Amino acid sequence: MRICLAKVQCLVLFLVRTSVIPCVAAEICPLPPPCECDREETIVYCRNKNLTTIPPVTKADGLWSFHLGANKIKYIPSKWFSGVKLQMLFIDSNEIDSIDDDAFTGSEDSLNVLQLHDNSLRELPTAVGNLRKLLGITLQGNPLPDFRKDVLQNISSSLRYISMGSDVMPKWPDSLNYLCNLISINLYDVAFPNIPDAGFHAFRKNLTSLSLYNTGLTALPSLDDLDSLRNLIFQGNKNLTANAISNTVKSGLPNLMGVTFQDNNLKTLPNIFMKSPKLSVLNVYSEPMEYLRDETFPPNAFMTLSFNNTKFASVPFCVSSLSHVTSLQMAYNRITEISSEDFRGMTKLSSLDLSGNPITRVSKDAFMAMNDITYVRLDYTNLTTIPSAITNINALQVVEFSHSPILCTCESIGWIKHWKTIPANLQLIGYCTNIEMNLMAYIHKEVPKCLN
Repeated sequence: MRICLAKVQCLVLFLVRTSVIPCVAAEICPLPPPCECDREETIVYCRNKNLTTIPPVTKADGLWSFHLGANKIKYIPSKWFSGVKLQMLFIDSNEIDSIDDDAFTGSEDSLNVLQLHDNSLRELPTAVGNLRKLLGITLQGNPLPDFRKDVLQNISSSLRYISMGSDVMPKWPDSLNYLCNLISINLYDVAFPNIPDAGFHAFRKNLTSLSLYNTGLTALPSLDDLDSLRNLIFQGNKNLTANAISNTVKSGLPNLMGVTFQDNNLKTLPNIFMKSPKLSVLNVYSEPMEYLRDETFPPNAFMTLSFNNTKFASVPFCVSSLSHVTSLQMAYNRITEISSEDFRGMTKLSSLDLSGNPITRVSKDAFMAMNDITYVRLDYTNLTTIPSAITNINALQVVEFSHSPILCTCESIGWIKHWKTIPANLQLIGYCTNIEMNLMAYIHKEVPKCLN
């Protein structure tokens, strides 16, 4: 399943745990083998057991979580779970095309999380509308062209999270306007090109998270009214350009804290960050970016910054000047050289990952004024020597050189013999490419023999 599901479960579990009383250990397991029970946590694990029907449910006390995903179940019968009170039901990745109206009898006031994604539902079941305490539901991957308004109305007061979408959904569902209490929306796999201008208006007061996965969108409505928005994810939206995203934000997103871009075919970053003073995390993965505008970021933005698998041939200037960043990851790009100016303004950096770049040279003046760095990754590069620039880092503890072709010779790394302020517990991790010895062994055994 897509990478977002871990985030989905974290969110819905948080909502559940802050909304209900703790579970009490049970004496009876409500589902028979091959299902497995954790009676202390009142959880039944029955995922990927090749089931074609839901096993018979034995009456059991407590609030239960059933994991029935990745089977071949086609149908949820009437009152099938009536012997238990369900708190969470994970029945995704089956073949369900029918759910009886009273399938969840007995759990109307206890079921908080319902995962139905990747099934065969063509209509939002009446049974969902009976769940008065439902906090989160996943529906993506079902051939649902729209959602029944009566069902959404019935769950509108409780529902906080929805994950939805498929390639048969012809347009943004107007019925979502009933869900004015939503704090999180995940949209998947839709082919329609745009969302109506007022598409997010119903959620403007509460929405904190918006994620778009593998859509055909070419434009978005304004995000300016979403003052509570904290997290944005754009993944696999091949038709959505940086300019199109920039056009959604004019007055700024004052509470935005984290943004992820992955595999969207972006040539640069959108101009949406300048009025987001709380922004602390930016992740960019597998985007064909070659440059960033100098005015891309506000000066005090970010604590964690990642640019992985882009087309950057050097560290962008607007990145080098970010003084509040504590963790920078620029792995698997096209950087061949680290200059003395590349991290000049990043004085609070504690972790630096440059792994997977074809780096052949590091300036001896690189890493100056970076006194807090403890961990540097230079593994999977083209370096043949340990760069003397690491002596500029007083707090250094670990440098990774694994799978970099380091030559262990006096000419290459003999200079370490004269490193007067070498940290006592420094670890240089990697192997000599020319002899069978790891770097630390060579440094301790052979470097002292090198002539001055």
